Amino acid sequence: MLQGRAQFLLCHRHPEVAGRVDQAEFLSARVGADTLVPVAAADGAGGPRFTLPGARGNPLPVLAYSEESGLGWILRSVAGKAPSGPRLETVFTSHLAVVLKRMALDVRGFAWLPLSPIGDGFGDGRLVRAGGEGWPVPVEVRLVRRRAAAAAAEPFWQAAGAYGFAP
Repeated sequence: MLQGRAQFLLCHRHPEVAGRVDQAEFLSARVGADTLVPVAAADGAGGPRFTLPGARGNPLPVLAYSEESGLGWILRSVAGKAPSGPRLETVFTSHLAVVLKRMALDVRGFAWLPLSPIGDGFGDGRLVRAGGEGWPVPVEVRLVRRRAAAAAAEPFWQAAGAYGFAP
């Protein structure tokens, strides 16, 4: 998108985190919402194998988003504002939530995942929340385009607006 090789970008955004696209050059519309929640594989009793904030002195194994991931950008920015947080040890990184979900199911650590794609993990009890009420991070799902988009992109943008997506 930044290099001009894509007409649209569907991404997550947090209202307190500066985006990577310049608002003067790009338009965006909110098309949905999601919540990032810390999750871990369930233990034999149905509780999380890893729980935030963790035991004192023992780092928690975190399955983290890579540097180029938008979700990672959001989590690093939001976590950086906390006065004191859990001791975390990154044991694996990926830019894809689905990969982090698989690693969490394999008991490699815990991960912050969007609620939308983990429904099946919660449904059968294999994944459970790994923290209390203070840990979820609300995010918006936004559709982004250049202000000076190609003419071919305009009908799609107008159609998206017809569905009531808000700037």
